[in-house]
Amino acid sequence: MTSARQAGLRMPVIAAVAAFTDAGSASALQNLPGLEIEQSVVAGVLAADDPVEAGITAAVEEARALLAIDGVQGVNVSGLASTRGWDYAAHIKAEVGLRILEEHRCD
Repeated sequence: MTSARQAGLRMPVIAAVAAFTDAGSASALQNLPGLEIEQSVVAGVLAADDPVEAGITAAVEEARALLAIDGVQGVNVSGLASTRGWDYAAHIKAEVGLRILEEHRCD
């Protein structure tokens, strides 16, 4: 963010949070140009006993880290989230959002 500010960025930033819970949704994100997801995070989610819970947790942790950066005013929960269908994926993204919101209500 420092480089962006030095280059003249003066507006609030909404950062993208990668949401994935299975190999297909991780692959969809990994194929986006310029987006990098830590391979260890992907491997951890995919190897978890409950990859949906692990994916939600990973997204919340990423959001927490991004929101701690000065100038980041919010996050956009991005990605396919799941290959089980749009409704299922929407529920995953909603859960990520609810957990982020709960954390920020406590601050």
